[in-house]
Amino acid sequence: MTLNGPDGVDVANSVTLDRNKAQYLLFTGKKRPPGGWKAGMYEGSVMVTQGGKVRMERQWRAEMR
Repeated sequence: MTLNGPDGVDVANSVTLDRNKAQYLLFTGKKRPPGGWKAGMYEGSVMVTQGGKVRMERQWRAEMR
């Protein structure tokens, strides 16, 4: 799971799981900087793989004003 800011820099990343899990809740994020979030487009993605194959991949975008 990744979250990228408007300048393409990683805002947050989560780690790869160490083993298979039937269910798992995962989130990524970062506390708001003192001056607030930079305006622009933020992009996130999540990928689930199993046995080296991509089983699910989702991407999204949100604009901060």
